[in-house]
Amino acid sequence: MTEKYFFDTDCLPAFLWVREESILARLYAGRIILPAQVYHELQKVPHLLARVDTLKNNGYLSVESMEAGSEEYTNYLQMTTAPEKGMRIIGRGEAAGIAMAKQRAGTLASNNLRDIRPYVEKYEISHISSPYFYWLLFTP
Repeated sequence: MTEKYFFDTDCLPAFLWVREESILARLYAGRIILPAQVYHELQKVPHLLARVDTLKNNGYLSVESMEAGSEEYTNYLQMTTAPEKGMRIIGRGEAAGIAMAKQRAGTLASNNLRDIRPYVEKYEISHISSPYFYWLLFTP
């Protein structure tokens, strides 16, 4: 099975803002998943959305939704509205990425370590952040 990478709202724009999304396209073409919640958040910044749409139209990434009532969606709702004791409410993009990575056995791509760490540890999911991608490109 090919590893899928679920991006949250802060990781993908780190590349979009500096016009370096081609790095992601070269490394992970067709394996980048953008949760619908993240896509919706990016609609607030039209020039970033246009860059995402170009990636999507060229087959480098896909936008995916969660099925209402699924375990993945239940986990998402819990993280965004009523977390377990000791856990904090997190943003929709982070929660969607975590829920999808957990349920679909993928890797979460997020730069928001403070908010996601407890969930990454709890669900034992793989995690990377934007410096990792640059490291892959420039490490001999």
